[in-house]
Amino acid sequence: MKTVAFILGLFAAAASAAPNAGQAILQFEIDPDTFTSDTPIAVPGTITVDQSLIAATIATVSGVADPDDVQCQAFNGNTKVAEPFTLEHFTTFNGGAKVLITTITCQ
Repeated sequence: MKTVAFILGLFAAAASAAPNAGQAILQFEIDPDTFTSDTPIAVPGTITVDQSLIAATIATVSGVADPDDVQCQAFNGNTKVAEPFTLEHFTTFNGGAKVLITTITCQ
């Protein structure tokens, strides 16, 4: 019984020592001059989007040491779409025309 309690204590200590993931809120341009800003993503993390977008940026970042270091990359399948986007820096996809974004990865 003491061994089980000891092992459970080790697991609890390891879990509390594990770093917490940060979070970013992404903003998308879905139509000309029409924006969303309610898409959360863990940092680091990946989300499925499956939506045609014009541009993207990181609206806010929390829970990371330096929010300016967070970068996100949009993908269409396995292909990168444009340059990575960062906090308050919009990246326009496909010259301003809509392009299907399947996933976004942030780190």
